[in-house]
Amino acid sequence: MPVKLLFVDDEPKLQAVVEQLFRKEIHDGDYEIKFATSAIEAIDILRADPAIDILLTDLNMPKMNGLTLLSRLKENKGRFNPVLTPIVVTAYGDMDNIRRAMNAGAFDFLTKPIDFEDVRQTVAKAIVHVQRLKHAIEQEERAKKALRQLNQELERRVEERTAELQKSNAELNAFAHTVAHNLKNPLGIIHGYVADTIEFFDETEAAELFDMLTTLREQAHKSINIVDELLLLAGVRKMDPPSFPIDMRDLINAVLHRLDPMIREYQARIETPPEWLLASGYAPWVEEVWMNYLTNALKYGGSPPHLQLGNKPCDNGMICFWVKDNGQGIAPGDQPRLFTEFSRLTESRAHGHGLGLSIVRRIVEKLGGQVGVESQPGQGSRFYFSLPVANSIEL
Repeated sequence: MPVKLLFVDDEPKLQAVVEQLFRKEIHDGDYEIKFATSAIEAIDILRADPAIDILLTDLNMPKMNGLTLLSRLKENKGRFNPVLTPIVVTAYGDMDNIRRAMNAGAFDFLTKPIDFEDVRQTVAKAIVHVQRLKHAIEQEERAKKALRQLNQELERRVEERTAELQKSNAELNAFAHTVAHNLKNPLGIIHGYVADTIEFFDETEAAELFDMLTTLREQAHKSINIVDELLLLAGVRKMDPPSFPIDMRDLINAVLHRLDPMIREYQARIETPPEWLLASGYAPWVEEVWMNYLTNALKYGGSPPHLQLGNKPCDNGMICFWVKDNGQGIAPGDQPRLFTEFSRLTESRAHGHGLGLSIVRRIVEKLGGQVGVESQPGQGSRFYFSLPVANSIEL
């Protein structure tokens, strides 16, 4: 793009000389020059065309002289081209005005009569000055943009962190409430039985004492299970576990072995698929997922429970696993709350302590999968989760 200049002088003959100079003596096409016959006209042109980079102005003009023009430009800098570079044109002997012009913001000066070579060199220096100013402004704008982006990113991270803290505080309050509520019941029973045993020890029959100790053991076991699940939940939040191919058949056999007393108590029938697909995950956590699903299915399945375990490929390189029961099912309005931390359904359907399924959700999501339930009242429920397919590198 050609460099834009504005020449201000009230002498038409001098304007003609300067125009001839830029057309013939200096490379034509490298510059675009405009003319004004007064300082007031120059101000109007500069406002209308902010792309003018260089101003050549006579000092001695009627109504408004060159010094006043420079002062006006300096005072209203934000309204004109920020890189506008003034050059004053005056008689050689007018050094006092030249000094004033330089103090008023002039970059350089030319003397009359105008020398072509002097104009060429002075304008060339002014162009270099303009380029440096533009480069400095561009750098400043880039720095401001980077700072704005940094501030926006910082604000975003602060908002995210604030939301996380608010969520953590809410979870902590719910956590404390759940721990207090659910541990209070078995510990209260333990305390009551121990107090009665101490007070009426001599009057207690052996059979009654045996029943009381059995209840104490069950309540203590329940308390330990609550603590174990709370510790597991805390571990899931903090740990990033390794992922390996899982032999699901062996893992299911281990879970069923752990649940054997409960399976016999409920007289449950459990069907497993003839083949298990190879998924990737952290086996100890996946075992807890199955434990939670199967325990709930045994508790809330039919009488007796009939459970069907299954698996199949699902979308996006995942494998879906599930436990289907023959229980009374779950109302659609209650289903969204199932995997919510510390949330329980009605007392008739919530003998657990509101942590199991929330732990399942956290585990599966940490392993890259999803959880869910499909259920209709009176038609049983199918609880499912997904894990990534084990790839050849893992094998």
